Amino acid sequence: FRPEMLRLQADTALALGRTDAPTARAQLEAAMALAREQSAVALEFRAACSLARLLDRNGERPKAREVLRAAYGAFTEGHETRDLRAGRQLLGELSR
Repeated sequence: FRPEMLRLQADTALALGRTDAPTARAQLEAAMALAREQSAVALEFRAACSLARLLDRNGERPKAREVLRAAYGAFTEGHETRDLRAGRQLLGELSR
C-alpha cells in the first residue's frame, strides 16, 4: 500500500498548504511508478486521478487528460466501481 500512502500524503499536504505543486507532482508520479512495478492497477489509477487534478489546477489540462486516459485504458472490467466511475467523470470534465 506504499503507492496509496504516497498519494494520500501528496493530496493531504496540498490541501493543507504544506507542500508545493512540483513536490506533490513528484510524489504522485512516484506513487504511480511504484504501483506499476507492483502491478497494482487500482492504486496506479487513484494516483493518476490525483495527478490529473493537480495538473488541471496548474493549467496542464492536455497532460492531465493524457495521464488519466492512459490509466483508465488499463482496465478491461470493473468500470462500475466507485473509483472508475469517478475517474470517468473526471475524464469527462477534463475533455470539455
